Amino acid sequence: MPYLSASPKPRAHHAPVLLLNICSTWTAIALATPSLWTVIHIRFPCAEGFKELVRTWIERAHNRPLSISLSGKLEKDIATLIWRHGEQLKHLEMHGHSHEYDVFGNVIPGRLPLLQTLTIRGSPDVSFSTPRFLHLLSLTPNLVECTFDNIYLSSAVLPITEKLVLPNLRRLMFGKSAPNSDDDLLTRLSLPTLETLSLPMRYVSADDLFSFLGRSSLPLREMIIVGEPNVNFDRMVEGLRLIPTLTQIELWDRAFHLVPDIFTALHDSTLLPDLRKLTLHILSSRAAESFWETLLSTLSARHPQSSITVVELDFGSSPVLNPVGPVLAALRELAAAGTKIYIGTEECTRVSA
Repeated sequence: MPYLSASPKPRAHHAPVLLLNICSTWTAIALATPSLWTVIHIRFPCAEGFKELVRTWIERAHNRPLSISLSGKLEKDIATLIWRHGEQLKHLEMHGHSHEYDVFGNVIPGRLPLLQTLTIRGSPDVSFSTPRFLHLLSLTPNLVECTFDNIYLSSAVLPITEKLVLPNLRRLMFGKSAPNSDDDLLTRLSLPTLETLSLPMRYVSADDLFSFLGRSSLPLREMIIVGEPNVNFDRMVEGLRLIPTLTQIELWDRAFHLVPDIFTALHDSTLLPDLRKLTLHILSSRAAESFWETLLSTLSARHPQSSITVVELDFGSSPVLNPVGPVLAALRELAAAGTKIYIGTEECTRVSA
């Protein structure tokens, strides 16, 4: 996909620029094809005069929806230009590197009515202003997918008044290394159509998370949990009972402290009755023979009344102690009855029962 690079030494080998350099015929084709100019990547600081290049690039896209990626501290003149075309933005990705990152570049933007996906990434030494962060979200009435990674809100202690409603948001993803601002954001948002939630529990307690879920009555279908040793599992199970609509759970449990309890809890078929897919990311060194016996027991307990039809087991790159003997035979019987078991992942399978 072509894009515009705004590093101090812009590279000129991207597709639209290449076409302009072939001949007059190809130049005419490139200039007459607005879709070639709809993807822009800008890395700050910019080379001198780069604003005019960005302006020309956007003009060649005409009124087509834009996909823009911004990396580094936004410069006001280019930020002004980008927000002026905010009504064309469909996909926006921002990477903050400076100490205090201003998502607006010291510019007041208008509404972003076409924006469907928003990705904001920070780093451990970057903080974001909570009011500006929430104001950006308030400009996106049709946002469908939102990803926050390594976001720290510097003004997180604010009175919670009316919640911000994002009526079309289906997917909310927090990166696995997110710092301690996730629960604060959750208390400020109303997400009536949310179907997928990914949230690390390094700092967000089960109480905070499932209190949010209980208040919101979300139609969640998929949940991705990054487990930590301090998670209150009993409280977590109570919370899971609040979202019986879940059909998929993905659990990152490298320390192997939640998986055994998850298996035990899932013996109760009234917990997550619609669960169809279970994905576990664990350390292979923990997957002893008892692991396979427990997995078999859980799958058998839920079959066929509320069958889990897909199980993906990701052990990373380490060797896996595969099931053997009666356990393997029983897993194959379940597979014959319709349960798909992938050791590796569905995309990269080493063993499939």
